Formats: sequence, structure tokens, C-alpha cells
Amino acid sequence: MLGTYHLNVLYDILKNIHFLYQSDRIYVYLLENLLKAIDADAASLFVCDIQKKTLVLKGCLGPKKGMVEMISEEVPFAYGKGVCGWAAQFNQPVLVEDVQKDSRFNPQFDTLTGYKTKSMICAPISSTEDVLGVIEILNKKSSAFNKNDLDLLALIGKQAAIALENGRLYLELVSLKSVNEKFTSTFPTGVIVVNSSSIITEFNPIAEKSLLLSGKDLIGKKMSEAFNSYPSLLEELTQTLQSKDGMRTKELNLERQGQSLLKLSCHSFSIKDQAQKLIGAAMIFKELS
Repeated sequence: MLGTYHLNVLYDILKNIHFLYQSDRIYVYLLENLLKAIDADAASLFVCDIQKKTLVLKGCLGPKKGMVEMISEEVPFAYGKGVCGWAAQFNQPVLVEDVQKDSRFNPQFDTLTGYKTKSMICAPISSTEDVLGVIEILNKKSSAFNKNDLDLLALIGKQAAIALENGRLYLELVSLKSVNEKFTSTFPTGVIVVNSSSIITEFNPIAEKSLLLSGKDLIGKKMSEAFNSYPSLLEELTQTLQSKDGMRTKELNLERQGQSLLKLSCHSFSIKDQAQKLIGAAMIFKELS
């Protein structure tokens, strides 16, 4: 259980981290505050590149900051290698009192930079089974690292994962907002837009009229909940989110709240950001009957 000092540090960090939406700002904020709070000599933050099986340095502080940044561009941090790699691979925090006595320690960067790592704590950036990255803190100045330091770092790692995911969703919403506004103003058709988490972000007045549903009630809801009375519409949006294809065109026959048969001509497609990462899907449709 965290003591009073560590609880205060946790509170101070948490009260701001969830209001930062750019990942780079989150990295810097965490390292600066953790280094000061734990009174350590150096700290680094890595994100996992699972495809390349590496840890990518995203921020570091300490006496060899410049050298570490320069070397990391040429020498990869191997996923699963070293104490940080172990923390990422097994999704576990770790405290090493003496790195020379721990077989997991990789001395490569000490050799290249001239820095002397004596002790360290590491924690994964993870709130689920998926590890997004790792935070490491080196050489506590005033005393030895203790369990409260490790527990604090582990809790911060979990909150950092949530903050990074919130930031990603926020940027998705910003991107989708511009798409939504364009659709709403340009197309005299029904428009439905969902984000990558299947949350409805746009449901225009023509869609309301056709489907006899209220956009005010639907926006912010999961599409599985919102369109449970229109299973074929839900299936088409779901397949669009999962598909790598471009535009999908289909005619749908919907039973409109038991009143009449609604025939729609639908065009649906995925929405991607500049890095070609999926951020949502959209459907535009018009009534054929």
C-alpha cells in the first residue's frame, strides 16, 4: 500500500495527465514528474513496436540524454531483451537493486554512453493484456528504490496507457468532426458516422427522418445498441469497419419499427487518418421507396 508521499505524487500526476491529448506531451509530463518525485538520476520511456520486435525511445531525461537519443536511432532496444524488454514481454513491473547481479540487465547502452546504471525500476505502460510501452527510472539518489516506488510506477504505467488511449480517441474525434461537418453540409442524404470503437459520432436529420430515430439520443452510443432494431444496417456498418476494401454499395430492406418496409441505397466506406490508420466508418444512403 502506498504511503502518504507516494499517494500525493500519484494524485498530482493523475489530476493533469488525463487532460493531455498529445502523446509527446504525455511522455514529457510523466518523465519530468516521476524523476523529480522519486529523486532519481535518469528516466526513459519506450513504446512497443511489436512488428519489429523493438522498444522505440520516445523520451528520456538524465546526464546522457543527448547520447541516448542519438544512439537509440542506430541501435534498437530489442523487445524481450534487458530489464525493460523483460517488463514489456511479461507485462510486469520489476525492481532491480543491483543490475550487476541481475542476468536480465543489458549493459550495451552503459558501454556506449559511459553511464553507470546501478539500480532501476521498470513498469509496463498497460491497462490490459496489450503492452503499449515501458517506463524505466535509474539510480535513485537519496536512497535505494523501494516497493512504494515500484508500486507508484506500476500505477502510473496503467494510467498512462489510459491517457494515451484517450488521446488517440480524442484525435479520432477531431478528425471525424471535420468529416461529419463535410458530409452534413454537402450530401442531401442520410449520413451515419461511427468511430473505430463503434461509437456513433454523426447521425444527420435525413437519417433521423428515414429511420425514425433521434440523433440526439444516438450520438455517443455504441452502434450495436443504437441499431438493434435494424440488424442489416448494423451488419453493414460492422463489415465496413472490418473491411479493407474501399466503397461498399448495397441495397438494404429494413422494417421501419413495424410500420413499413424501407428500401435504402447505401454507400459505406472506412475512414482513415493520414497514416492510413482506421479511425471510423461512414454510411450515406437515400430512400428508394
